[in-house]
Amino acid sequence: MACCWILASGIYDESDSWVDTLAPADVAKQYSIAVYWAITTLTTIGYGDVTPVLGNNLEMWFTVFVMFCGAMCYAFVVGKITEYVGSKHAARSHFELNVQNLKSYMKYFPNLPSDLKDRIYRYCLYIRQTEKVKYKRSGLKLLSPALRQELALFCHIEIMSESPLFNAVGTSIVAEASTLLKPVL
Repeated sequence: MACCWILASGIYDESDSWVDTLAPADVAKQYSIAVYWAITTLTTIGYGDVTPVLGNNLEMWFTVFVMFCGAMCYAFVVGKITEYVGSKHAARSHFELNVQNLKSYMKYFPNLPSDLKDRIYRYCLYIRQTEKVKYKRSGLKLLSPALRQELALFCHIEIMSESPLFNAVGTSIVAEASTLLKPVL
């Protein structure tokens, strides 16, 4: 951008430019001023001490173009940061909702052993801390298969033990079948 700014000042010989005003003969000074102008313009700071000369249309249009590029870059960065923060907040809210759903589900079973509750809560904290959850499953799907099976077995063992079908099979089949049951609340 800085080199183009210097180039834009020298194309029209009949009109004044910022080079004629600030550094007519010193190339190093021209480049320093041009880099300074490019950075202040692209970062939307623009102190206004180095400006295009009125009447030099190329300098003015080039300045407008650089301002537009700077604004677009600024908007892109701010948009990406906003998107990142928003997705983090949404993921956390979704996780918290799943944990709340799990707590509500367990309230329907007041005799649930405190040891099982503690292991379920510790597992939820572990998942939250390591961020290994995709936050797309709800309630029971948040648990590991073993915890989900143990919770389901406890919740449905009374109903399942009343059935002659489940009395005739082993406990591993009953435990697996309990995970397939959906409670009617």
